[in-house]
Amino acid sequence: MYLNKNLTFLNETDAKEYALELVKSGMVQKDKWMVEELIQGEDIARDVKFYCFYGEIGLILESNRIPSLKRCWYDKDFSKVKTGKYNNNLFEGSGENLEELSKAAQRISLELPVPFIRLDFLQIGNDIYLGEFTPVPGGYAAFNQEWDKKLGEMYQHATVRISNDVAYGKIFDKYASLIKSEAEVIKIIKLLNS
Repeated sequence: MYLNKNLTFLNETDAKEYALELVKSGMVQKDKWMVEELIQGEDIARDVKFYCFYGEIGLILESNRIPSLKRCWYDKDFSKVKTGKYNNNLFEGSGENLEELSKAAQRISLELPVPFIRLDFLQIGNDIYLGEFTPVPGGYAAFNQEWDKKLGEMYQHATVRISNDVAYGKIFDKYASLIKSEAEVIKIIKLLNS
């Protein structure tokens, strides 16, 4: 038995069986799990990830997982780009709802006191869900030199904008309301910035 981080389950029963096998095999120490809401529809959810730099979009990644994993990259203007990452499994994405999702991602990222966050959305039909916040996505070394430079510069500019906003009194009220204690705030900020 080995831990496969790339598995996709099409139903709750299969996911639970796999989880129990991980516990029985000793790969997972405790039968304690963090789960996302099961989103069901007639189709598999469309996955769209936004690389956000404090209110600005750097890149957008649309993924199609059925029948096999395919990816499509967009820049902030919704033009298709090649980033060096996932070049072996690119497809012509649909580009559906990118403008609407992009505005939501920009608003959310401005509420977080971090220069970078990847925001992941899922869409089934007309329903859109915020999937997760990812402060350190994997595979960042795979970007080509052009995109590595662009994203690095966006990170630097976002850091300056946050610093200016804080210096002029911005308080991240919505973010702070989610935190129960000052110790949690410090812990989460360190985690997001690591």
